[in-house]
Amino acid sequence: MTDLNNYILLRVQLDEGKTTDRLKQLVLEIEKSREAQKTLNQARKVGELTDEQYAAQNVKLQQQLKTQRTEQRALVKNLDLYRTASQGVADSYQAQQAQLSLAQRQYQQLAGSANNSTEETQALAKVIDELRGTLKTTDAGMGLFVRNVGNYGGAIEPLIAEMKRLEVQQQN
Repeated sequence: MTDLNNYILLRVQLDEGKTTDRLKQLVLEIEKSREAQKTLNQARKVGELTDEQYAAQNVKLQQQLKTQRTEQRALVKNLDLYRTASQGVADSYQAQQAQLSLAQRQYQQLAGSANNSTEETQALAKVIDELRGTLKTTDAGMGLFVRNVGNYGGAIEPLIAEMKRLEVQQQN
């Protein structure tokens, strides 16, 4: 698990600088979109645009701004997860949760891209399963069963075993 886990974190770490640069670009692009919106509003006030032209351009600018903000939120979330995973204690619960989130985000991005290689998706799936297993074990030790929601078949087996044990104990 360590090798695959380190591979995923290394890959994210190598992209941290690019992510920060992209965030800087997005801030400027968002500001340009806002300025374009102000210019559009002023052009409408002085009568340079018809209502139809204004509406069409306004919808386009609003969609552009929404796309930029969505990308900005995703990049900020990725950076936060990366920093939590890399700056926390290596095997801490919070770091493992962040590693799981990063691996899941990478898997989703990889699954939707043209670079989807079977080996890489299988490696990520294996890391995700291992992290989930580790976190499930830790959660169970703390009495948290959130990760077992929907896994009722497997979750009820310990209860059945305990009930059988109590039944045998009661008969004796």
